[in-house]
Amino acid sequence: MITEVAPDIFRIGQKKRSWIAPFSVNVYVIAGEDGLVFDAGLGGRKACDRMVSQIRDIEALMKQRGKPCRITRLLVSHGHWDHFSGAAGLRDRLGLRILANSRTARTMASRKNYRRSFRGETALIHDGRSWFFRTCAVLGQHILDTLFFQIFKVRFVPCPVETVSDRQILTIGDSAWELRLMPGHCDDDMVLVNHEQGVLLCGDIVLRAVNTWLGPPRSNLGDYMKSLDDMAAIRGLRLILPAHGSPVTEPYK
Repeated sequence: MITEVAPDIFRIGQKKRSWIAPFSVNVYVIAGEDGLVFDAGLGGRKACDRMVSQIRDIEALMKQRGKPCRITRLLVSHGHWDHFSGAAGLRDRLGLRILANSRTARTMASRKNYRRSFRGETALIHDGRSWFFRTCAVLGQHILDTLFFQIFKVRFVPCPVETVSDRQILTIGDSAWELRLMPGHCDDDMVLVNHEQGVLLCGDIVLRAVNTWLGPPRSNLGDYMKSLDDMAAIRGLRLILPAHGSPVTEPYK
């Protein structure tokens, strides 16, 4: 489903219908010359086919309005599977350039890198245990990881990935968007803000209906609180667009 949530900014809602673990995520398209997809969503073939069709529909709609539009880039907000799994498929199908900060690029490059980035979780149950317990724990974790990757169609994103950095400006048509590093939910969280429009795309940092995940090993409560303060210090915000749930229309409240 495509919804225009702000002028020339479209939300594509993706849903995975499953009795095991139903799941939904928002992908945003900022339309215009050298347009951009914010986050990549789910990685299955059907999800990718639908996303390609929806992006083309957005381009066609903009052209009907007499506005030049070509979506050329995809920015990954952070290195969690539901934000990068669709990136490789969209790159293959649409030729999109993938943008991410260096930490995110490294995490999403391979299954090995992704599992390594979360090794702290399994380390918690390995300390002080017997070799038999450690072996069973590692084997069990490997089986669970494999099932998880298959159920949710996790697809990794090898190079090439263009690295971006804090305070970098991305130009889309006549609009300037600023990248800001705001860790806490994950150690590599990035947001994208248009100061003129007062619109901020925040990934998982602010969610309207549920609490943001803050757990080991890549979350940090202190960093998260600082990022919220940094976000609140941005003047003129009128709309926050989260990766899950509905838009936040009263950001400061």
